[in-house]
Amino acid sequence: MNRPRILLYTEEFLSPSMTFIARQINSLQSRFDVSVLARSRSNRELFTFEPVNIVPITGLEKVGSRLRRLTNGRDWEISRGASGDFHAAISRCKPDLIHAHFGPSGLAILPFAIRQNIPLLTTFHGFDASSYLKRSIYKRDLAHLFDYGEIVTVSRSMRQILIQLGANPARTHCRYIGAPISSFVMPIRRSIAEKVARKEKIKFLQVSNFVEKKGHEFTVRAFAELTRSFPNCELLFVGSGPLVPKVMELVGELNLEEQVRILKHQDSNTVAALMRDADCFVHHSVTSANGDMEGIPTVLMEAMASGLPVISTKHSGIPELVDHGVDGLLVNERDIGQYVEAMYSVLNDHGQLGTRARVKVERVFDIAACSLELGDLHDAIINDESRVAPSGFAGTLS
Repeated sequence: MNRPRILLYTEEFLSPSMTFIARQINSLQSRFDVSVLARSRSNRELFTFEPVNIVPITGLEKVGSRLRRLTNGRDWEISRGASGDFHAAISRCKPDLIHAHFGPSGLAILPFAIRQNIPLLTTFHGFDASSYLKRSIYKRDLAHLFDYGEIVTVSRSMRQILIQLGANPARTHCRYIGAPISSFVMPIRRSIAEKVARKEKIKFLQVSNFVEKKGHEFTVRAFAELTRSFPNCELLFVGSGPLVPKVMELVGELNLEEQVRILKHQDSNTVAALMRDADCFVHHSVTSANGDMEGIPTVLMEAMASGLPVISTKHSGIPELVDHGVDGLLVNERDIGQYVEAMYSVLNDHGQLGTRARVKVERVFDIAACSLELGDLHDAIINDESRVAPSGFAGTLS
Protein backbone atom coordinates (compact mmCIF):
# COMPACT_ATOMS: atom_id res chain seq x y z
CA MET A 1 0.00 0.00 0.00
CA ASN A 2 1.36 3.40 -1.02
CA ARG A 3 2.10 5.78 1.84
CA PRO A 4 0.68 9.33 1.84
CA ARG A 5 2.94 11.87 0.16
CA ILE A 6 3.83 15.14 1.90
CA LEU A 7 5.49 18.02 0.05
CA LEU A 8 7.15 20.43 2.46
CA TYR A 9 7.62 23.97 1.17
CA THR A 10 9.91 26.60 2.66
CA GLU A 11 11.79 29.36 0.86
CA GLU A 12 15.21 28.27 2.15
CA PHE A 13 16.24 24.72 2.99
CA LEU A 14 17.75 25.21 5.58
CA SER A 15 19.51 27.71 7.82
CA PRO A 16 21.13 26.37 11.02
CA SER A 17 18.42 28.08 13.07
CA MET A 18 15.82 25.87 11.34
CA THR A 19 17.12 22.55 12.64
CA PHE A 20 13.64 21.97 14.06
CA ILE A 21 12.26 21.57 10.52
CA ALA A 22 14.84 18.89 9.69
CA ARG A 23 14.02 17.07 12.92
CA GLN A 24 10.31 17.18 12.15
CA ILE A 25 10.89 15.75 8.67
CA ASN A 26 12.96 12.91 10.10
CA SER A 27 10.22 12.08 12.59
CA LEU A 28 7.49 12.08 9.92
CA GLN A 29 9.34 9.81 7.50
CA SER A 30 8.29 6.69 9.36
CA ARG A 31 4.72 7.06 8.06
CA PHE A 32 4.87 9.47 5.08
CA ASP A 33 6.86 9.86 1.89
CA VAL A 34 8.29 13.36 2.38
CA SER A 35 9.86 15.57 -0.27
CA VAL A 36 10.90 19.21 -0.16
CA LEU A 37 10.33 22.15 -2.48
CA ALA A 38 12.36 25.32 -1.91
CA ARG A 39 13.81 28.35 -3.68
CA SER A 40 17.36 27.83 -2.35
CA ARG A 41 19.41 25.21 -0.53
CA SER A 42 22.17 25.81 1.97
CA ASN A 43 24.10 23.91 4.65
CA ARG A 44 23.78 20.68 2.69
CA GLU A 45 26.43 19.10 4.92
CA LEU A 46 24.19 19.65 7.95
CA PHE A 47 20.88 18.77 6.31
CA THR A 48 21.43 15.81 3.99
CA PHE A 49 17.75 15.00 3.44
CA GLU A 50 16.60 14.07 -0.07
CA PRO A 51 14.70 14.63 -2.30
CA VAL A 52 14.92 18.41 -2.32
CA ASN A 53 13.50 20.15 -5.39
CA ILE A 54 14.91 23.63 -5.99
CA VAL A 55 13.25 26.26 -8.18
CA PRO A 56 15.99 28.90 -7.96
CA ILE A 57 15.32 32.60 -7.63
CA THR A 58 16.71 34.44 -10.63
CA GLY A 59 18.27 37.88 -10.53
CA LEU A 60 15.24 39.25 -12.34
CA GLU A 61 12.97 37.75 -9.71
CA LYS A 62 14.96 39.41 -6.93
CA VAL A 63 14.42 42.76 -8.60
CA GLY A 64 10.74 41.97 -9.05
CA SER A 65 10.41 41.00 -5.39
CA ARG A 66 11.85 44.35 -4.31
CA LEU A 67 9.48 46.15 -6.66
CA ARG A 68 6.49 44.21 -5.32
CA ARG A 69 7.50 45.12 -1.80
CA LEU A 70 7.48 48.80 -2.79
CA THR A 71 4.24 48.61 -4.78
CA ASN A 72 1.74 46.00 -3.58
CA GLY A 73 3.82 44.75 -0.63
CA ARG A 74 3.59 41.08 -1.65
CA ASP A 75 7.28 40.20 -1.81
CA TRP A 76 6.44 36.55 -1.04
CA GLU A 77 4.66 36.04 -4.38
CA ILE A 78 6.12 33.62 -6.92
CA SER A 79 6.79 35.41 -10.21
CA ARG A 80 5.01 34.49 -13.43
CA GLY A 81 8.34 33.39 -14.84
CA ALA A 82 8.82 30.81 -12.11
CA SER A 83 5.20 29.65 -11.87
CA GLY A 84 5.55 27.05 -14.61
CA ASP A 85 8.53 25.45 -12.85
CA PHE A 86 6.59 25.49 -9.60
CA HIS A 87 3.58 23.75 -11.11
CA ALA A 88 5.85 21.17 -12.74
CA ALA A 89 7.77 20.47 -9.52
CA ILE A 90 4.55 20.02 -7.56
CA SER A 91 3.09 17.76 -10.25
CA ARG A 92 6.18 15.54 -10.22
CA CYS A 93 5.91 15.07 -6.46
CA LYS A 94 2.19 14.21 -6.64
CA PRO A 95 1.60 15.28 -3.03
CA ASP A 96 -1.47 14.36 -1.05
CA LEU A 97 -0.74 17.38 1.15
CA ILE A 98 1.48 20.44 0.95
CA HIS A 99 2.93 21.55 4.28
CA ALA A 100 4.36 25.09 4.21
CA HIS A 101 6.56 26.40 7.00
CA PHE A 102 6.04 30.11 7.84
CA GLY A 103 3.09 32.27 6.88
CA PRO A 104 4.69 34.00 3.85
CA SER A 105 5.62 30.59 2.39
CA GLY A 106 2.03 29.49 2.86
CA LEU A 107 0.85 32.53 0.91
CA ALA A 108 3.46 31.89 -1.80
CA ILE A 109 2.39 28.29 -2.38
CA LEU A 110 -1.35 28.93 -1.90
CA PRO A 111 -2.24 29.69 -5.55
CA PHE A 112 -0.49 26.50 -6.69
CA ALA A 113 -2.25 24.37 -4.09
CA ILE A 114 -5.58 25.83 -5.17
CA ARG A 115 -5.02 25.33 -8.90
CA GLN A 116 -3.97 21.72 -8.38
CA ASN A 117 -6.62 21.19 -5.68
CA ILE A 118 -4.14 19.93 -3.10
CA PRO A 119 -4.81 20.37 0.65
CA LEU A 120 -2.51 22.92 2.28
CA LEU A 121 -1.25 23.09 5.86
CA THR A 122 0.80 26.08 7.01
CA THR A 123 2.83 26.20 10.23
CA PHE A 124 3.34 29.63 11.82
CA HIS A 125 6.48 29.94 13.94
CA GLY A 126 6.97 33.48 15.27
CA PHE A 127 7.63 36.53 13.09
CA ASP A 128 4.81 35.42 10.77
CA ALA A 129 2.33 35.84 13.62
CA SER A 130 3.89 38.96 15.13
CA SER A 131 6.03 41.50 13.24
CA TYR A 132 4.57 40.59 9.82
CA LEU A 133 1.09 41.39 11.11
CA LYS A 134 2.05 45.07 10.94
CA ARG A 135 1.85 44.72 7.15
CA SER A 136 -1.77 45.37 6.20
CA ILE A 137 -1.57 43.51 2.87
CA TYR A 138 -0.18 40.45 4.65
CA LYS A 139 -3.07 40.47 7.12
CA ARG A 140 -5.60 40.80 4.29
CA ASP A 141 -4.06 37.98 2.27
CA LEU A 142 -4.01 35.68 5.29
CA ALA A 143 -7.81 35.60 5.01
CA HIS A 144 -7.39 33.59 1.77
CA LEU A 145 -4.97 31.22 3.49
CA PHE A 146 -7.35 30.77 6.42
CA ASP A 147 -10.22 30.15 3.99
CA TYR A 148 -8.48 27.42 1.97
CA GLY A 149 -5.99 25.71 4.25
CA GLU A 150 -5.44 24.33 7.70
CA ILE A 151 -3.24 26.23 10.15
CA VAL A 152 -0.75 24.99 12.75
CA THR A 153 0.86 27.18 15.39
CA VAL A 154 3.75 26.20 17.64
CA SER A 155 2.12 27.63 20.76
CA ARG A 156 -1.37 28.12 22.16
CA SER A 157 -0.78 31.86 22.52
CA MET A 158 0.02 32.12 18.81
CA ARG A 159 -3.11 30.15 17.95
CA GLN A 160 -5.21 32.73 19.79
CA ILE A 161 -3.54 35.57 17.87
CA LEU A 162 -4.46 34.01 14.52
CA ILE A 163 -8.00 33.16 15.63
CA GLN A 164 -8.49 36.80 16.66
CA LEU A 165 -7.25 37.70 13.17
CA GLY A 166 -9.96 35.57 11.58
CA ALA A 167 -8.63 32.00 11.42
CA ASN A 168 -11.27 29.32 11.89
CA PRO A 169 -10.77 27.80 15.39
CA ALA A 170 -11.82 24.37 14.11
CA ARG A 171 -9.04 24.46 11.50
CA THR A 172 -6.36 26.17 13.58
CA HIS A 173 -4.31 23.74 15.63
CA CYS A 174 -1.50 24.05 18.18
CA ARG A 175 1.18 21.41 17.64
CA TYR A 176 4.38 21.82 19.63
CA ILE A 177 7.56 21.31 17.60
CA GLY A 178 9.24 19.38 20.38
CA ALA A 179 12.88 18.37 20.76
CA PRO A 180 14.71 15.03 20.55
CA ILE A 181 14.75 14.51 24.29
CA SER A 182 16.74 11.26 24.11
CA SER A 183 19.63 13.12 22.44
CA PHE A 184 20.10 15.29 25.53
CA VAL A 185 21.42 13.45 28.54
CA MET A 186 20.70 14.60 32.07
CA PRO A 187 24.09 14.02 33.72
CA ILE A 188 24.75 13.51 37.39
CA ARG A 189 25.89 16.98 38.39
CA ARG A 190 26.43 18.74 41.69
CA SER A 191 23.70 21.22 42.45
CA ILE A 192 24.42 24.91 41.99
CA ALA A 193 23.90 25.50 45.72
CA GLU A 194 26.57 22.90 46.52
CA LYS A 195 29.00 24.41 44.00
CA VAL A 196 28.43 27.87 45.46
CA ALA A 197 29.18 26.52 48.92
CA ARG A 198 32.40 24.97 47.60
CA LYS A 199 33.27 28.26 45.85
CA GLU A 200 33.41 26.49 42.49
CA LYS A 201 32.81 28.25 39.19
CA ILE A 202 29.15 28.58 38.15
CA LYS A 203 28.59 28.33 34.39
CA PHE A 204 25.72 30.17 32.69
CA LEU A 205 24.94 29.31 29.06
CA GLN A 206 22.87 30.85 26.26
CA VAL A 207 22.59 29.31 22.77
CA SER A 208 20.88 31.48 20.15
CA ASN A 209 21.36 33.76 17.17
CA PHE A 210 22.56 37.26 18.04
CA VAL A 211 19.37 39.10 17.10
CA GLU A 212 17.32 41.56 19.11
CA LYS A 213 14.55 39.20 20.26
CA LYS A 214 17.08 36.89 21.97
CA GLY A 215 17.81 39.59 24.57
CA HIS A 216 21.59 39.21 24.89
CA GLU A 217 21.96 42.79 26.14
CA PHE A 218 19.75 42.11 29.16
CA THR A 219 21.56 38.89 29.96
CA VAL A 220 24.91 40.71 29.98
CA ARG A 221 23.61 43.55 32.16
CA ALA A 222 22.00 41.20 34.68
CA PHE A 223 25.10 39.00 34.74
CA ALA A 224 27.24 42.06 35.47
CA GLU A 225 25.09 42.77 38.54
CA LEU A 226 25.34 39.15 39.68
CA THR A 227 29.14 39.10 39.47
CA ARG A 228 29.42 41.99 41.92
CA SER A 229 28.41 39.57 44.68
CA PHE A 230 29.40 36.29 42.98
CA PRO A 231 32.51 36.95 40.88
CA ASN A 232 33.16 33.22 40.45
CA CYS A 233 30.65 32.94 37.59
CA GLU A 234 31.10 32.75 33.84
CA LEU A 235 28.73 33.30 30.95
CA LEU A 236 29.09 31.53 27.60
CA PHE A 237 27.17 32.66 24.53
CA VAL A 238 26.96 30.29 21.56
CA GLY A 239 25.76 31.64 18.25
CA SER A 240 26.32 34.05 15.40
CA GLY A 241 24.50 37.06 14.05
CA PRO A 242 24.51 40.80 13.44
CA LEU A 243 24.54 41.85 17.11
CA VAL A 244 27.79 40.09 18.08
CA PRO A 245 29.87 43.32 17.85
CA LYS A 246 27.33 45.27 19.92
CA VAL A 247 27.26 42.59 22.62
CA MET A 248 31.05 42.40 22.69
CA GLU A 249 31.21 46.18 23.07
CA LEU A 250 28.84 46.00 26.04
CA VAL A 251 30.94 43.22 27.60
CA GLY A 252 33.94 45.54 27.37
CA GLU A 253 32.11 48.51 28.84
CA LEU A 254 31.11 46.41 31.86
CA ASN A 255 34.62 44.96 32.29
CA LEU A 256 33.42 41.39 31.80
CA GLU A 257 36.03 40.23 29.28
CA GLU A 258 37.36 37.60 31.71
CA GLN A 259 33.92 36.19 32.49
CA VAL A 260 31.97 36.35 29.23
CA ARG A 261 32.89 34.35 26.14
CA ILE A 262 31.28 33.95 22.72
CA LEU A 263 31.54 30.86 20.55
CA LYS A 264 30.25 30.91 16.99
CA HIS A 265 27.40 28.58 15.99
CA GLN A 266 28.06 24.97 17.01
CA ASP A 267 26.59 21.65 15.84
CA SER A 268 23.97 19.86 17.90
CA ASN A 269 26.41 17.38 19.44
CA THR A 270 28.63 20.20 20.70
CA VAL A 271 25.62 22.08 22.06
CA ALA A 272 24.51 18.96 23.93
CA ALA A 273 27.99 18.64 25.44
CA LEU A 274 28.02 22.31 26.48
CA MET A 275 24.64 21.84 28.15
CA ARG A 276 25.96 18.85 30.09
CA ASP A 277 28.82 21.02 31.33
CA ALA A 278 26.70 24.07 32.22
CA ASP A 279 24.95 24.90 35.50
CA CYS A 280 22.17 27.23 34.32
CA PHE A 281 20.63 28.09 30.95
CA VAL A 282 19.46 31.64 30.23
CA HIS A 283 17.32 32.87 27.34
CA HIS A 284 15.89 36.37 27.79
CA SER A 285 13.43 36.52 24.88
CA VAL A 286 11.93 39.95 24.18
CA THR A 287 9.57 41.49 21.64
CA SER A 288 11.83 43.33 19.22
CA ALA A 289 11.27 46.91 18.07
CA ASN A 290 9.58 45.72 14.85
CA GLY A 291 7.23 43.45 16.81
CA ASP A 292 9.05 40.18 16.13
CA MET A 293 8.38 37.48 18.71
CA GLU A 294 9.40 33.91 19.47
CA GLY A 295 7.21 30.84 19.29
CA ILE A 296 8.63 28.50 21.92
CA PRO A 297 12.42 28.25 21.53
CA THR A 298 13.35 24.59 21.06
CA VAL A 299 16.73 25.30 22.63
CA LEU A 300 14.92 25.87 25.94
CA MET A 301 13.41 22.40 25.59
CA GLU A 302 16.88 20.99 24.97
CA ALA A 303 18.30 22.72 28.03
CA MET A 304 15.47 21.40 30.17
CA ALA A 305 16.03 17.90 28.76
CA SER A 306 19.65 18.26 29.90
CA GLY A 307 18.41 18.82 33.45
CA LEU A 308 19.43 22.48 33.53
CA PRO A 309 17.54 25.07 35.54
CA VAL A 310 16.41 27.68 33.01
CA ILE A 311 15.77 31.40 33.34
CA SER A 312 13.63 32.93 30.60
CA THR A 313 10.86 35.49 30.11
CA LYS A 314 7.09 35.74 30.18
CA HIS A 315 7.15 36.01 26.41
CA SER A 316 4.86 34.52 23.76
CA GLY A 317 4.54 30.74 24.29
CA ILE A 318 7.41 30.33 26.76
CA PRO A 319 5.07 30.11 29.81
CA GLU A 320 3.53 27.05 28.11
CA LEU A 321 6.91 25.36 28.45
CA VAL A 322 8.23 26.79 31.72
CA ASP A 323 6.08 26.79 34.84
CA HIS A 324 7.60 29.57 36.94
CA GLY A 325 9.04 28.35 40.22
CA VAL A 326 8.32 24.71 39.39
CA ASP A 327 10.56 23.71 36.46
CA GLY A 328 12.24 27.01 35.70
CA LEU A 329 12.15 30.73 36.39
CA LEU A 330 10.44 33.45 34.34
CA VAL A 331 10.86 37.23 34.51
CA ASN A 332 9.27 40.15 32.72
CA GLU A 333 10.87 41.20 29.46
CA ARG A 334 13.70 43.73 29.83
CA ASP A 335 13.35 43.75 33.64
CA ILE A 336 16.98 43.70 34.79
CA GLY A 337 16.01 43.73 38.47
CA GLN A 338 13.84 40.63 38.17
CA TYR A 339 16.48 38.95 36.02
CA VAL A 340 19.17 39.52 38.67
CA GLU A 341 16.83 38.20 41.37
CA ALA A 342 16.24 35.05 39.31
CA MET A 343 20.00 34.55 38.92
CA TYR A 344 20.46 34.92 42.68
CA SER A 345 17.60 32.49 43.25
CA VAL A 346 19.04 29.83 40.96
CA LEU A 347 22.30 29.93 42.94
CA ASN A 348 20.30 28.41 45.80
CA ASP A 349 18.85 25.60 43.68
CA HIS A 350 19.55 22.10 45.01
CA GLY A 351 18.67 20.38 41.72
CA GLN A 352 14.88 20.42 41.91
CA LEU A 353 14.35 22.82 39.01
CA GLY A 354 16.45 20.78 36.58
CA THR A 355 14.90 17.47 37.63
CA ARG A 356 11.38 18.80 37.17
CA ALA A 357 12.39 20.40 33.88
CA ARG A 358 13.47 17.04 32.49
CA VAL A 359 10.19 15.46 33.59
CA LYS A 360 8.19 18.29 31.93
CA VAL A 361 9.80 17.98 28.50
CA GLU A 362 9.69 14.19 28.55
CA ARG A 363 5.96 14.37 29.24
CA VAL A 364 4.89 17.15 26.88
CA PHE A 365 7.64 18.20 24.46
CA ASP A 366 9.33 15.03 23.16
CA ILE A 367 9.54 15.36 19.38
CA ALA A 368 8.45 11.75 18.82
CA ALA A 369 5.11 12.34 20.54
CA CYS A 370 4.73 15.83 19.04
CA SER A 371 5.39 14.52 15.52
CA LEU A 372 2.92 11.69 16.07
CA GLU A 373 0.23 14.28 16.80
CA LEU A 374 1.24 16.28 13.72
CA GLY A 375 1.17 13.12 11.62
CA ASP A 376 -2.34 12.37 12.85
CA LEU A 377 -3.36 15.84 11.69
CA HIS A 378 -1.76 15.21 8.28
CA ASP A 379 -3.75 12.00 7.94
CA ALA A 380 -6.98 13.70 9.01
CA ILE A 381 -6.54 16.43 6.39
CA ILE A 382 -5.63 13.98 3.62
CA ASN A 383 -8.59 11.72 4.42
CA ASP A 384 -11.12 14.52 4.88
CA GLU A 385 -13.87 13.53 2.43
CA SER A 386 -15.85 16.67 3.19
CA ARG A 387 -13.17 18.84 1.60
CA VAL A 388 -14.23 20.37 -1.74
CA ALA A 389 -12.33 22.35 -4.36
CA PRO A 390 -12.71 26.14 -4.01
CA SER A 391 -15.25 27.73 -6.30
CA GLY A 392 -14.54 31.45 -5.96
CA PHE A 393 -10.92 32.31 -5.30
CA ALA A 394 -8.94 31.55 -8.48
CA GLY A 395 -5.52 31.59 -6.92
CA THR A 396 -4.33 35.17 -7.33
CA LEU A 397 -3.95 37.50 -4.40
CA SER A 398 -4.59 40.72 -6.25
